[in-house]
Amino acid sequence: MGVPVTGDVQPSADPLPYTGEVTRKFDFRSVAGVMVETPIGERLSIEVDGLYRRLHYENDPSVVVTWEIPVLAKYRLSTRTLVPFVEGGPSFRVAGNLNDTNPSHYGTTVGVGTDIRLRRFKIAPAIRYTRWAADGPQRTWPPVLTRLNQVELLVGISF
Repeated sequence: MGVPVTGDVQPSADPLPYTGEVTRKFDFRSVAGVMVETPIGERLSIEVDGLYRRLHYENDPSVVVTWEIPVLAKYRLSTRTLVPFVEGGPSFRVAGNLNDTNPSHYGTTVGVGTDIRLRRFKIAPAIRYTRWAADGPQRTWPPVLTRLNQVELLVGISF
């Protein structure tokens, strides 16, 4: 679970005309999903996430529905109660409800965070940066481009 830090769509020099009022009820800018992690050594593991994210336009109620799938190598820096880690690897994105966009389907993700053990739970706050490849061929003019640089604050909870 988390929240994006950066906007989703690049500002356009010639914005598309939208004359209605921007109203979003119960549409929070958030990221939610599932994660699977498997150790491959004392300090190294592989994590695969399935993150549901809605990309929002700045001045339009339209959204683009995406599933992001980062495949990350995670290296833990210690084995105490508070365990800092670094992570990195490829990310893949599947998009639907495109609304005149054509988001990139792949990128590279790096992040830092810490694992905090609380009895039976592990809480892992992290900040991640993803650099997406350029968007695919555009469907409109002026083009609607997603941001290539994405920063998110995430909190993983596991048992």
